[in-house]
Amino acid sequence: MLVKDLHEQGFTVVQVDEACFSPIKNDRRHWAPVGRPITIREKYLTVDQVKVCAAIDGEIGLIKAVYKIDAFCGPDFVDFLYGLRKYYGPERKLAVFWDGCSAHRSNVVKEALEDPSLNIRLVKNISYRPDFNGIELFWRQAKVRYYQLCDAKRAAGQRHWNQLSLVQLCVEHVMSPSDVAGHYYRGWNALENA
Repeated sequence: MLVKDLHEQGFTVVQVDEACFSPIKNDRRHWAPVGRPITIREKYLTVDQVKVCAAIDGEIGLIKAVYKIDAFCGPDFVDFLYGLRKYYGPERKLAVFWDGCSAHRSNVVKEALEDPSLNIRLVKNISYRPDFNGIELFWRQAKVRYYQLCDAKRAAGQRHWNQLSLVQLCVEHVMSPSDVAGHYYRGWNALENA
């Protein structure tokens, strides 16, 4: 079903995605044992990555953001979905557009979606097409600002800083609600014209 069809049926469509912020820019993959946070070490710098799950709405902008040091898993997404439902209220027709992350398909998420009080319709993005989810553009802009701030801190000789506060600043204040809404609609336009 196309997103415009959902809008025509009176649904509010929210784009949801996760991102990882690390002060070290590189293309290497990092790993950690299951359930343990990834810690990156650079000369004179040890910082945990911060993971963020966020939702944007074309009318409001950034609605909700949750920050963690360890990875998001099924129960975290269930809590996130219930938080969205609480934000919009029980009467609003709500659809969530997100990618095919394995935690999104977990049994605990599937069970929660069967709960009539949650009443959220899921729309899965096309595989390997993050450009259709406008929140990816939001992440890109937030990360550009984040890396600028990290570089400035390193240039000033700082070796330790509050990683979580820096990520929150970049995610919550890097763009105005109208800029966020613009990213929301750019993703939909790409999807509709594909």
